[in-house]
Amino acid sequence: MRGIADGASVSQDEARALLEPLTRYSGIILAVSGGPDSTALMGLCAGLKSDPGFPDISDSGFPDIIVATIDHGLRPESPDEAAGVAVLANALGLEHITLHWHGDKPATGLQEAARIARYGLLGKLMHERGAEAIALAHTLDDQAETVLMRLARGSGLRGLGGMQPATKRDGMLLLRPLLGVPKSRLITTCEARGWPFFRDPSNDSARFLRPRLRRLLPALAEEGLTAERLASFARRAMRADQSLTGAAARALAAAKIVSLNKNNSREAYMATIFLDQGEEIALRMVENLIRRCTSGVKEPLSLERLEALVARLFAAIRASDTFHGTLGGAKISFSKGVVTVRLAPLRRKMPLR
Repeated sequence: MRGIADGASVSQDEARALLEPLTRYSGIILAVSGGPDSTALMGLCAGLKSDPGFPDISDSGFPDIIVATIDHGLRPESPDEAAGVAVLANALGLEHITLHWHGDKPATGLQEAARIARYGLLGKLMHERGAEAIALAHTLDDQAETVLMRLARGSGLRGLGGMQPATKRDGMLLLRPLLGVPKSRLITTCEARGWPFFRDPSNDSARFLRPRLRRLLPALAEEGLTAERLASFARRAMRADQSLTGAAARALAAAKIVSLNKNNSREAYMATIFLDQGEEIALRMVENLIRRCTSGVKEPLSLERLEALVARLFAAIRASDTFHGTLGGAKISFSKGVVTVRLAPLRRKMPLR
């Protein structure tokens, strides 16, 4: 928080302000790995549950909390670490559950596979226990690393907007109340309150991109590219993306002509409006068309492929030529001043010989 030293412990008053968004829900799954970030989040939540100075938003006051630790089965120490979290959670008066990632582990893409498995286990627990949200302990440092990772991967504005305080993932509401707090403050908070934590050695492994970028942050900060400035950049990128997305939705509504058949399987739009909006908004217009046509796309479309398709579409419109392109399961076409969208036909499999 501005005006507070990076290494200062989080006070009770700050905790009230940071964790107030959690009080809007009756039940929370708290994802706690045992590292300093999630341990601090657990301790601060436990403190507020018994804090008479914290205002009761509902009859039950602070929401019911279930602490969940994922044992990924990747290191021999993980069972003991999960047990350590359980001991501290119980000492703080919180229920604790250890969830296990069973099965074979991939040789490549391990961190991504572990992340998918982690969210799957947390989501299952959330639904089983009737909780309304999952609270995660991502910090200001995590946000800075995320922005750098997405910049390195060529993300657009939406990706560069980083993580958000509240997002939806596969039907789960994810809350990040500590997103504006430096990690150093959470370490100090744990040390000041006597909350034991451990450090996962994989967080420093050069095998993975995030730790490699983490090592660059001190040098970048010396040049003025601090975690705070990267987080500010993320907020501005998200703000710009939201404005452009809104403009695209309005333009698409204005461009729509009529459905071209009774089954509403193909829709038509005035091509000139795409040109008038420019490529940045047109990208979102075409993305919206694809998502609507395919009833939503779970995974983000490739920005490079989307840009290439829109560039070809623009060239065809300007030349009054015909155009057909497919992306994300949808077929985008242009002819005689009209852009149409429909489901792309399934590709025929070649017979075996």
